[in-house]
Amino acid sequence: MGSLELSKNKCNGGQEVSLLDAQLELYSNTFAVIKSMALKSALDLGIADAVHRHGGAATLAEIASEWVLHDWGDNDCIKILKNCKKSITPRDKGGKVIIMDIVVGAGPSDQKHREVQALFDMYIMLVNGIERDEQEWKKVFVEAGFSGYKIMPILGFRSMIEVYP
Repeated sequence: MGSLELSKNKCNGGQEVSLLDAQLELYSNTFAVIKSMALKSALDLGIADAVHRHGGAATLAEIASEWVLHDWGDNDCIKILKNCKKSITPRDKGGKVIIMDIVVGAGPSDQKHREVQALFDMYIMLVNGIERDEQEWKKVFVEAGFSGYKIMPILGFRSMIEVYP
C-alpha cells in the first residue's frame, strides 16, 4: 500500500483569520437552518404555550410568524395579512398586527450592518424571498386593507412594523 502524503498550505496570519471568519460564518448559517428546522418540528408537534410575552402566553406559531413575511411574494403576504386583519380588533380598540422584518433602508448603514445585510441577501436568494423598502411594504399593507403603519428600526437591519386596521 502506498502512503498518503498531506501537504500543508502555509498562509499568513491575516489569511488564516479570514478563513476562520468564513468558516465560522458558514457554521453559523448552517446551524441557523438547523434551528429553523427544529422550530418547525416543535410547531408540528404542537408544543404547548411555553413562552410568555405582552402579558399573556404566546404560542410557538405566533413567535415563528413574526419573522416570516420576507419568505413570501407580495400576493401571499397580502393573503396572510388579510387573514391577520380578520383576527384583530379595530384600531380604536388597540388592534394592530406587529411584524418583525427587514425594511430596506430603515436601519443603520455602517460597515458591519452592510456585511450582515449582504449575508441576509444571500439567504433571501436561497429561499426565493423578498426584501422590501418602505414603499413596497406600504403597497402590501394597503392592498391587504390596512389603514396605516409605523416602522421602528430596532435591532440591526430588523424593524418592528405596526400595521393598523
